[in-house]
Amino acid sequence: MPADPGGYVKVQRHRVDGTLEDSFAVEPLTLPPYAGALSGELPVYAEGYIRGLASRYEAFVLRGEGKTRVNSVLAYNVLYSARVDGQTMWGRDVLLLPDRPGAREGVDIVMLTSPTANAQVTSPLEVASAGVLLRPLKTFSFG
Repeated sequence: MPADPGGYVKVQRHRVDGTLEDSFAVEPLTLPPYAGALSGELPVYAEGYIRGLASRYEAFVLRGEGKTRVNSVLAYNVLYSARVDGQTMWGRDVLLLPDRPGAREGVDIVMLTSPTANAQVTSPLEVASAGVLLRPLKTFSFG
């Protein structure tokens, strides 16, 4: 599947009937100018980001958010459930920027999985901590 307009890459897995099982997409992320540390800016940026998700997805419910690391690089998680193309999906979006002072350009890693895709993933809080989305996230690096 081609990336969404403006995106870098999008890979999807579908069931035999065509419904979405999992999706992994990497899109550009540009933060506005900020003062201070990135660890302080990401939660502020996430407020508006979450509002955008709520307006994009039907039945959007924020399930959690907070700091995380991807390959020892500071990042920020947004965890949610929503209806995507008519079906309930669990989402984990990771806002990730290079580990350097004042970084403003990075990526938004958008991962969706069906609640029935993997028995090891039992809530939106576990998306990409097990199952097929774990490896792409854990091996991601700026290139």
